[in-house]
Amino acid sequence: MSADTVTDAVVNWFGPPNVVGLNKVWDAAPWFDGAVNFDLASELGWGAVSFVHLSREGERRIAMGGSQGGIKKVVYDVAIAIQFKFVIPTDYDPQSGPTAYRRALNTLLDGMRTRLRQDRTMGTAPGVDGLGGIDIATTGSILQAGEGDGSGGEDIIVERDLPRKDVGILWSWNSFNFQVVEMAAT
Repeated sequence: MSADTVTDAVVNWFGPPNVVGLNKVWDAAPWFDGAVNFDLASELGWGAVSFVHLSREGERRIAMGGSQGGIKKVVYDVAIAIQFKFVIPTDYDPQSGPTAYRRALNTLLDGMRTRLRQDRTMGTAPGVDGLGGIDIATTGSILQAGEGDGSGGEDIIVERDLPRKDVGILWSWNSFNFQVVEMAAT
């Protein structure tokens, strides 16, 4: 596995149509995020585009049997940057209007959590070795995603930015963060 295969797995796992309202997932920061990428009609006036950013990689090596054989544990900190767009309805009621924005954003972020919880390998399930254990030599497989790295830290972190209003639209950037763990034979 590599940073490229982790990124590809994240894009494939979260990409449309897998999360309600998530219209596009890029494998890196896009050069532009034109209106063509938002599908606001499908969710009655809201949607999001995103890109994957690997913010950190850490590796631990465990030697077994001298110079030959061993295991390495590689932990990738994944951040999915999300640009959320909400069109303010023309019949906007200042008293109840914010609720619609909040519910739409929560629907998107809850959908991302739900999707990650569906399969800790994000569809890349490692094979089984001859002894009934996980075959850590399976190329391109993820041991676990969204399950932390075993040290007891937070498993999924959502960071929310304050929305900003721009001519009838509320925009906000949010970040959906989790770890991907790879165990590989060395």
